[in-house]
Amino acid sequence: MDYSQQLRAATTHILLSYYGQMPGKHVPLKTQNQTLRKLIKPYLTNADYRAVRNELKNIDVLAKRGKTALIALEELSRTPQHTASNDVEVFGYLIKELEAVLCISITPVTSFDDRSPVR
Repeated sequence: MDYSQQLRAATTHILLSYYGQMPGKHVPLKTQNQTLRKLIKPYLTNADYRAVRNELKNIDVLAKRGKTALIALEELSRTPQHTASNDVEVFGYLIKELEAVLCISITPVTSFDDRSPVR
């Protein structure tokens, strides 16, 4: 199994595991991609990000499980207690788990708080 296959498998597993207990609903593909781009991309190289995005698309998680990290993040963003620190905590966890599973070190491409908004 090469690096990109490991990354895709690990990321998909972690996203599903972390949010597996949260209720889900259908989120349009455009919204999924915007959420993914805004919250995950800063932590991955462009190639790794594309691999993760494609893996989530390929397995069609929305149809198979009815719940995904992307849905959970959409729900999180609608809650009154939502703050930027929620995102930092969630993706701090994601990065820590990815590093552990893949035995690598991931350095954020940009600072979490300094990103420009998704357009």
